[in-house]
Amino acid sequence: MPAAKKTVPPSPRRRAAFGEPAALTRLNNALDAAQEALAELSKDTGRDVSKAARDLYKDLRTFVSSARRDSGKLAKAPQRDFEQAQKRLAGRQASARTPTTPARPRAASSARASSTAPAARTSGRREQLLALVIDQPGITVAQAARQFGVKDATGLYRVARRLQEEGLVRKRGAELHPTAKAQRK
Repeated sequence: MPAAKKTVPPSPRRRAAFGEPAALTRLNNALDAAQEALAELSKDTGRDVSKAARDLYKDLRTFVSSARRDSGKLAKAPQRDFEQAQKRLAGRQASARTPTTPARPRAASSARASSTAPAARTSGRREQLLALVIDQPGITVAQAARQFGVKDATGLYRVARRLQEEGLVRKRGAELHPTAKAQRK
């Protein structure tokens, strides 16, 4: 009787290929060091510095903290993309092994509709929010959500951030104001 096959764990080299890139590791280490340095700096300075210096320290601490959070998200994105690609590849291989059956039109159309629906909804909400900001400069996201009849404004914050990144809206505190680029549209 032949010996049973042993499963061989993936080699460390293979796992490292989809791990955190070295540059990202260095970035995380630098951000950790910056957070520690800021903590030490706050202990050393205390109340002897001006309000402007304290505000600057607070802004810098917030920036480093959000950069650290975002770098963690950046590390997860390639791994998630790789896992999705593996699933798609496994699905194709499985379908190649099974006999071909005619596709059900109903399933295909519902899959297509569900995959395009969020993009269509977001685009519509984006246009609605932009029009509202142009009509009512200084409106907040929470006020816009109330006008749209949305109970949870979380999704609108993402839309507002996208409009900001596109240069169509600028924030002043919590208020949204249209830019000249938005008013030309």
